Amino acid sequence: TLVGKSYGIIRNCRNTGDVELNITGDVTSNVYMGCIMGYSNIQTQSSLGGEYVYCMKDCQNDGDFLFTVGGYACNVFLGGVASGTSCGALSDTSANKGTFKNCVNTGTVQYIVKNGGSLEDNAGAAGKNDAYINMGGVVGYCEGHLESCVNRGPVKMQGPTLESVWALKRGAVGGVSGFVLFSVTDCKNYGTVSAKSTWVNGTEKTAGA
Repeated sequence: TLVGKSYGIIRNCRNTGDVELNITGDVTSNVYMGCIMGYSNIQTQSSLGGEYVYCMKDCQNDGDFLFTVGGYACNVFLGGVASGTSCGALSDTSANKGTFKNCVNTGTVQYIVKNGGSLEDNAGAAGKNDAYINMGGVVGYCEGHLESCVNRGPVKMQGPTLESVWALKRGAVGGVSGFVLFSVTDCKNYGTVSAKSTWVNGTEKTAGA
């Protein structure tokens, strides 16, 4: 990964190397990973005239991305180019955290978790919670805008499929992005998308181009 956390604009960057992280035990905190950038914390405000502020432009990833968790998982934000933006209150629709423009992914993006949800829920009690997935070929999670972004690589999510293990909660997996709070304009996906797992009853499980 070229940049772990960014407070500015990343432009004209390209990655051709493979990125692989293998955690044999449990993941106890959020994970933000991308082949070029971990995540953006530029914190722009769309309420100031609605102006687009770019957090990433004209970047391309050609390497394969693999994240494997051998134990229990927590929240993950994964993208071939970038994990995306930092997370905030989704009810605050005035908080535009930036735009990704002209970003391309051609590599394989894959996430494998063997034991599913985390050991504790938000209250500290044992349960099948806190294992949200936001995953995309270009960007995993975006509280902003996507413009003219293209994914050409396969996006694969493989979770536990046995009822004896704890399930995952809400999977959002997409060809270009798993989650976008604002607009998606002129984006294209040419890669296959798959998400296979046992999910917590009553939670969302979405996969799409």
